Amino acid sequence: MKCATPATKSPVKLVARSPKTLRAVVYARLSKNRYGLSTNTAIQVAECLEEARHYARDRGRELVVVASFEEDDVSASRYSTKPRPDYDQVVDLVRGNWADVIFGTEMERLCRRPREIDDLITLAETTDLSEIYFTSDEGYDLSTSNGIYRARQAVNQAERESRKISERTRRKQAERAKLGFSHGGHRAFGFKAGNAELEPTEAVVLHKMADRIILGHSFKEVAYWANEAGYRTTEGKLWYPITVRNMLLRKRYIAIRVHKGAEYPAQWPAVFKQEKWDRLQLTIKLNRDSHGQRAQGSRYLLTGFLVCGKCGKTLNGMVKRDRATTPLRRTYLCRVQGDTQRKHGCGGVRRGADPLEDFIAEAVLYRLDTPDLGKLIEDNDSTDEQLGELLTQRSQQKQRLDEIMDDYGASVLTRAEMTRAMGRAKAALEKIESDIDGLNRHRTASGLIPIGQSMREAWEKSGSDEWRRQIVGLLIERVIVHPGSSKPFYKGKWRFDPTLIEVIWRV
Repeated sequence: MKCATPATKSPVKLVARSPKTLRAVVYARLSKNRYGLSTNTAIQVAECLEEARHYARDRGRELVVVASFEEDDVSASRYSTKPRPDYDQVVDLVRGNWADVIFGTEMERLCRRPREIDDLITLAETTDLSEIYFTSDEGYDLSTSNGIYRARQAVNQAERESRKISERTRRKQAERAKLGFSHGGHRAFGFKAGNAELEPTEAVVLHKMADRIILGHSFKEVAYWANEAGYRTTEGKLWYPITVRNMLLRKRYIAIRVHKGAEYPAQWPAVFKQEKWDRLQLTIKLNRDSHGQRAQGSRYLLTGFLVCGKCGKTLNGMVKRDRATTPLRRTYLCRVQGDTQRKHGCGGVRRGADPLEDFIAEAVLYRLDTPDLGKLIEDNDSTDEQLGELLTQRSQQKQRLDEIMDDYGASVLTRAEMTRAMGRAKAALEKIESDIDGLNRHRTASGLIPIGQSMREAWEKSGSDEWRRQIVGLLIERVIVHPGSSKPFYKGKWRFDPTLIEVIWRV
């Protein structure tokens, strides 16, 4: 039999069974190594080896240590999901008939689940394993009914103790939560060790992240910014969009302790004031609800806005080489085949990305220099409160749609009644969605419009396509690109016909 040997464990010594030898496998385990000391399990192994020598000498047999295993910072509790690879190797050695006795310090270090001891008992019936022995001078002869009974009793007692410890731990955690204390664990970003005091530098970073999200930046752009600025997580890792998102949703940053869905006032100080927190959460919710409605393209400003004037399908950003000797250029194309559908568009419209984006940018900037800008940012004081109410109404209206279908399924409504009710409910939902969209554009505009510089200066200096897309989305619903063969010069450097572009404005 082949048995993999961990580099940190003793060599495996496979010896055939003999009446003169006692083949022992030593197993030591530590549930939690709080200090990272390798000597903890090493001491257990030394004690087991000493006990094994006495055990073999008392029986007049020569001791052969097949292998010794040290499993550090691994629990055997039924509540633990962490694997025990070294214990599995012990079982493999037994299954291969390479062990007569297993030595350990105590039963709960070896087995804490009835299934595990039952597996060893079953193996003892068909292999050379005869006994489990511990440094507490307690042994279990697995070849006798009494030994099997006592082994099972010991494991049941260990499992019972494990359950009691778990219950006490849960009660203690619940009590600490009600008092507003931290649950412990890793240091949260923005707090010092112990999670009771703010870490000033990181608290500032949290505010900068929240400000960017409120201004319309994506979680990806916030992660890019944080990494480029040299900021790291509390574990010294780079920021990912999901890391930023999950962190900014945690109520610990407004001094609320959450435990199993219940909320309690926390003992630590808040990072955000309630008003800013509410604004941040509303922004995240709005972004989540609208996610997927428009494709996000990092290299193509207008992805999701452009539609084909021939077939009505959306245009995709693609690179194109006109001739073998010319460089690749960015274009927008009505693709015949899509990413998820064999038949997508007609393939009848293509435009160069650079002149089209320049034309739309000029149109947007011109529009923002008119009274339309005032319409976007006026009456913005109560926008957040109105948006919150509309989001609640939308949730209720969606629930109403489900209830109508349930009533129809339960034969409470006829088909005709269901159709009329669904029509009214969908019309109401569309009205709410339209109101949300309008208010959200008002709300977003106040944060996107720069102070102290013109829109053109801000547009040219901004390195964020996400910000530019937000500006475009404030004013433009869609852009229809009509087919045509005319190619006049545009700004003296592009072949592009602006008359084939139809902008559908929101305001």
